[in-house]
Amino acid sequence: MTTLQHTPLTQLDPIYARLHATFKSGKTLPMDNRRRQLLQLGRLVQEIILSEFEPTTLADLGKPLFACCTTELSSLYSNILVELKNLEEWTAPQVVQVEEWRSDWETKR
Repeated sequence: MTTLQHTPLTQLDPIYARLHATFKSGKTLPMDNRRRQLLQLGRLVQEIILSEFEPTTLADLGKPLFACCTTELSSLYSNILVELKNLEEWTAPQVVQVEEWRSDWETKR
């Protein structure tokens, strides 16, 4: 089991700046990147269940692993699978109803 390590406050601003710059660069927009991020999150949930979560559930939460998996973690994993299945549909541009005078602008959200 790994020991929890806190991020020093002095590192938060540089981390935030790096993440914000990545977001602003548009790197997170492509579908492949979004799918990869969701798959990595799903893998992380599985790894947590198998390595970190199992030994601590009874000690910390007073629950057996099965109870935690069926309540807390299975809903998270299920949501990831639903998001992967619907990712293209949910991220497709949508035509927005606008006033007649703006209809030729091809407004989308």
